Amino acid sequence: MINPEEFSNWLKTKVPNGKTARTYASIVSTFLQWAGQRKICSEIFETYILWLRKNGKEPTTERLYFHAIAWLEKYANQKIINGLRPRKLIKKLPKPLTTLEVSQILGCATPDQSQFIVCRNKAMLWILYACGLRFSELMSLNMSDLEDLNRGIRILGKGGKERIVPVSEECQSHITRYLLQLPDSVSKRLWITQKGTPLSSGVARKQLTTWAERAGIQNWHPHIMRHTCATQLMTNGMNLRVLQEFLGHASISETQIYTHVTQELLQKEYEKFQPTI
Repeated sequence: MINPEEFSNWLKTKVPNGKTARTYASIVSTFLQWAGQRKICSEIFETYILWLRKNGKEPTTERLYFHAIAWLEKYANQKIINGLRPRKLIKKLPKPLTTLEVSQILGCATPDQSQFIVCRNKAMLWILYACGLRFSELMSLNMSDLEDLNRGIRILGKGGKERIVPVSEECQSHITRYLLQLPDSVSKRLWITQKGTPLSSGVARKQLTTWAERAGIQNWHPHIMRHTCATQLMTNGMNLRVLQEFLGHASISETQIYTHVTQELLQKEYEKFQPTI
């Protein structure tokens, strides 16, 4: 029989993070208690996993159980998982914004904000939306990345992968308006404060979120602009491989999720306007 307390003490010497070690120990203890007098083996573990699924455990939780039992395997020196695999995680995407909602966000400047802040925030929102950038990509832009707007913006994405993203005429106009607000002796960083210091990601996120809240958009975050851009491009017929390159996805599987989103939108629209006799 496996002693849960002895396993917990052993685990503390193997897992540096105390919180993680306690979580794994608790999971194993619960599993052993559920198994009772039965021999711990792959069949028992599979039955336990099926029981967890029946009782509504999410795939993320299930993966945690697999990690914990993997440590139990090492401790007991026996095969328990034995080829079993946790369920795949289903990436839940936020609902894309409508064009009206995007327009409302872009128009939510207040009278107390200076022209500099209004131009800067609008340019940031337009780039997020029209160019489908990640927020980290937006904030890392330098002046040199905008040398030829007609060709596009140079983006340094995940893993140091560089790409050129095209810019719409309207987006270009908002970028230009912001650039005209900048002092002559500007730093290489694109986004700055009125005092000329680099704009932090935290301040930028807070200001853009405030604009969204004024527009009545709840639970807004910068990534929803990228998601909205990708969904609209896919809905309008952009080739999946081209969309992959545009978004800077390393794998086509990351981009394919937008085919499901557009199918869901199609289904909803069909249900609203389906032909009837």
